[in-house]
Amino acid sequence: MAFGLAMFTFRLRGLIYMIMLATLMIPSQVTMIPTYFIWKEFGALNSYYPLIVPSFLGGAFGIFLMHQFIKSLPKELYESATIDGCSPPGIFFRIYLPLCRPALAALGVFTFMGAWNNTLGPLIYLQDKELYTLPLGLLYLKSENVNQALLMAGAVITTLPVVIVYLIAQKQFVQGIASTGMKG
Repeated sequence: MAFGLAMFTFRLRGLIYMIMLATLMIPSQVTMIPTYFIWKEFGALNSYYPLIVPSFLGGAFGIFLMHQFIKSLPKELYESATIDGCSPPGIFFRIYLPLCRPALAALGVFTFMGAWNNTLGPLIYLQDKELYTLPLGLLYLKSENVNQALLMAGAVITTLPVVIVYLIAQKQFVQGIASTGMKG
């Protein structure tokens, strides 16, 4: 969607982009109760589906981030590929998608951190303590007045995957800066 909004001109492009940006301005607390009832109708309460599925569907922030990144790439890349006879899907998959690796890595890190550190979602959708995520488990341990050393060990274990994902994605950031695709 970001590629289409950034590269193509069509009649309702501005309106679609503004509506998409407007969804960023709606606090998640406003949609929390209707979303709960939707997941209840699907019979997905007390499961991980309400926590996993929204992360894979993307969101307005990801579209905005990718749109801005694609707009920052030189327009000459698209024009030269069109002159060479490449179709728009070919241009996207062969040229723009490889160049978007740094932005995709950043979006992946942001999405992972948001899903990993989510405490409110599991608190709403999960009732069984056996299904608790690590952040919610830490919150539960804190409320039970558990030994402080055990709580700190849990905090380190909870933080470790985020650091690992960042270190893996850091390579993509550096490669994206080194290969812009244009020659002077």
